[in-house]
Amino acid sequence: WNLPVHRAALVDGVKNSSSAELAVRCLAKYDQETSQGWLVVQEAQPAIEKLLQAMCSLDDTNNLDWNLPVHRAALVDGVKNSSSAELAVRCLAKYDQETSQGWLVVQEAQPAIEKLLQAMCSLDDTNNLDWNLPVHR
Repeated sequence: WNLPVHRAALVDGVKNSSSAELAVRCLAKYDQETSQGWLVVQEAQPAIEKLLQAMCSLDDTNNLDWNLPVHRAALVDGVKNSSSAELAVRCLAKYDQETSQGWLVVQEAQPAIEKLLQAMCSLDDTNNLDWNLPVHR
């Protein structure tokens, strides 16, 4: 996993793969071995929505370990840069339910707090937000 070609393949896979879930699973393995998953997330930034959708989908089937640092890095990047802030908030809620560390994502994504608040209010309007989660407080 430490060979640069593997990171390059992951970046390309995250950006261009038709199976984002496969890319997320490989990214998790890469992060476990190298602790460098955040680099892939940064380099694959234009595909952050695809990454967040895959993470939430894998969570729905209990196939995602939210405790990996790469998943928090993807959430921070998603909150800051995603064109779909509502997707980022939904993933953030799942992350907080599993780790109780959602507040760390909020702190790290601080410059994007307005986007986060707008998405929370929008999700509330459609009854898709659990205000009882600590991360929303």
